[in-house]
Amino acid sequence: MKRKIVSLALAGVMCLSVTACGKNTLANNFSQYGVSIYEQTVYYIGNDGRLMYYDIANESSGILCFSPNCKHEFYDPSANSSPECNAVPKSESGFYSSVCTNGLVYYTTSQNLSACLYEYDCKNDTVDMVCTVDNFEPQGLSIICLEDKIFFYGYEVKIDNLNGSDSSADWSVYCYDTQKKETEKVLTVSHISNMYLHDDEIYICAMQRNEDDENADPTFSTYKYKKGKCEKIFDESLYFYNNSKGFYETKENGVLNILEYDFKSGKTRTVAEGNPYYAYGDYLIYGIKESDDNISFFKYNSTSQKSESISFNSVVISYLDDNYVIYSEIDTYGDDQHTYICNTDNFFQNEEGKLIS
Repeated sequence: MKRKIVSLALAGVMCLSVTACGKNTLANNFSQYGVSIYEQTVYYIGNDGRLMYYDIANESSGILCFSPNCKHEFYDPSANSSPECNAVPKSESGFYSSVCTNGLVYYTTSQNLSACLYEYDCKNDTVDMVCTVDNFEPQGLSIICLEDKIFFYGYEVKIDNLNGSDSSADWSVYCYDTQKKETEKVLTVSHISNMYLHDDEIYICAMQRNEDDENADPTFSTYKYKKGKCEKIFDESLYFYNNSKGFYETKENGVLNILEYDFKSGKTRTVAEGNPYYAYGDYLIYGIKESDDNISFFKYNSTSQKSESISFNSVVISYLDDNYVIYSEIDTYGDDQHTYICNTDNFFQNEEGKLIS
């Protein structure tokens, strides 16, 4: 497949944003590693740290900035402490994650040991800091918009009064209500490995240390947030999921087994031996390590409960849903990282995607 980048077309993105901003409520959406898709436009954090976009239909990409003649200059404490460009970070920490919904881009940064949530209005080209959480470091795996609320997570920061250094403590999920302009803590655990949106519900993969015995193994669990309530639903971390099932792995007698959890019935069953890699639609992609240099990949169908052997080149995936995969690969010399977008089914049949950046 021939790779190409079409010239910048800001007019299409601006038109999209104006239409979306007329709505009274925010559309539910999520991001993975700072990448989200809204109305056929990809919003992501570029390799250089700027907010970027890619129009899927027009195959056009560019910096998410609407100011004419903007130079998109980065933050510099001495030369540019207040960047005018809304597509660049306002501090040295950079963007952690971002999500687009109804023409608004929400993103998190860290400033002076505080997490900051910003709202970027693409229609009016304005940015506002809408909330801060003191002594908190945000993480960039996911940020979610659900029912006019923005959810983000990270770890609490403790200050060592003796030497002034900071150390990580418990991890928490925070929720900012865009209507009430209020922020609340949703959950606190020892560690959070993932947070995702599934069927308009938020699932949080968590780990809990044993406070009474530091030598004891930690426990893993999955929490569900729905309609203002957060509760534990399962005593394993359902890190991988598709349209109907969550997946986790266990190790018995030196053998790794993949099990599936039915979100509706709560029942579990063994899928196969191996390691889960990706999940989408009705499928789970898993691998069996044949040797140090060889992994055999399989696609498991949750509906038919059958697996088939597949072949595809392993790359770094930053976004995956039922329709699209966004992934990166390093060039032959290991210098430049290229980002591509591909139809999900075609990707797992080794079809090459279209170059984004």
